[in-house]
Amino acid sequence: MAIKINRSTGLIGMAGSLKLMINGKVVGKVAHNDTIKLESPQEEAILSISHGGSRSNKVAVRDGDTLVIKTVTRTKILFLLMFAVPTLLSFFPNTYSNRPYLSIAAIVVIGIILLASETYKITKIP
Repeated sequence: MAIKINRSTGLIGMAGSLKLMINGKVVGKVAHNDTIKLESPQEEAILSISHGGSRSNKVAVRDGDTLVIKTVTRTKILFLLMFAVPTLLSFFPNTYSNRPYLSIAAIVVIGIILLASETYKITKIP
């Protein structure tokens, strides 16, 4: 079985490669804005992605499938909030003494939400 995988994830996770897993076993990696061809001896398999605790949906793949990996919109919004919330807190004078704690708490909560949800989406291209 041979499948073609195109990674088009934008800024999120661009510094590292995504681990490609077939039936739960790591079989390769795909870099930022890269296209690779993945070989597997199985006729049909389940493809998923992991990257530093992030994960993706699982897709059934067959020989000749072409796939694209994109970042989920919710992930992009949460990533921006990690920077926006601490910045916005600086405009509220009431939070001056607690600002560092509130900023750290916001970043931790958003980070946990990011890790608990699917970061990447694998889609078949017809």
